[in-house]
Amino acid sequence: MNMFVTPATHDYVSSHHTLVCSEVWASNRNVAHSVDLPGLQGWIYAAPLELGQDGGGDIHYLSVCDYNVLSRVVLADVSGHGRAVAAVAEQLLCLMRRHMNRLEQPALLSELSTSLRAENAVDSATYATALVIGFDSSSGDLVFTNAGHPPPLWYRAAEQRWELLHEPRSAAADGSVGLPIGWGLGGGYEDIIVRLGVDDLLICYTDGLSDATNGEGLELGVDGLLEFARGVSVGSPMAAGATLLALVDGFRHGAAAADDETLIVLRHSAR
Repeated sequence: MNMFVTPATHDYVSSHHTLVCSEVWASNRNVAHSVDLPGLQGWIYAAPLELGQDGGGDIHYLSVCDYNVLSRVVLADVSGHGRAVAAVAEQLLCLMRRHMNRLEQPALLSELSTSLRAENAVDSATYATALVIGFDSSSGDLVFTNAGHPPPLWYRAAEQRWELLHEPRSAAADGSVGLPIGWGLGGGYEDIIVRLGVDDLLICYTDGLSDATNGEGLELGVDGLLEFARGVSVGSPMAAGATLLALVDGFRHGAAAADDETLIVLRHSAR
């Protein structure tokens, strides 16, 4: 089993990588790269505010199962930097390896939350929001599990329209389902399964993008990001991601980002 970690650098790392059986790929560094997974093409952009050795608080993980059928993508936004992020990253790597052959995902988040609560008992409080995406290339089924993270943007190619990929309707009305990991408030996690059509796009992001503000203090928000997505090129993951980033930059009117930013674009490609 291999783990590819991009090096710390002040320049973006432009690369292309194809994940193979039993591989895990992880980073919280400054990157812009393309990736191929079974049945998926992807483009990943990450821009941490702090470009030092520790990297940022956004972590992304990708894995492929032992049989080259099931892919998993995890995007986590960890409060703080440095040791707090390292603790989450280490646990998440172990869990990615342990669960890489399983389509069901709530146990992964529950185990990570339990581990983080134990870490918080001996250190300063840390929590994280996270998205977990599993994709079965043999069926086209996509499994989505959310722990307090902004919802992905979903382009449905057959209908040529964008929408949000929401949590299950069965989520508890009191909000106790899908809470950020590490809060210690229950936060049971539920899978939602959708059929990803060929040429469909899924855009996952951290709140550094959805919380962008313009010169007048107006916040873009998830709905604003979705509206911007309706104007992007859908020809490739890189085209969609780069266009969306440019639109967010334009919304800021030249102001610098106020938080770590990560964007993951996935496209279902015919095998």
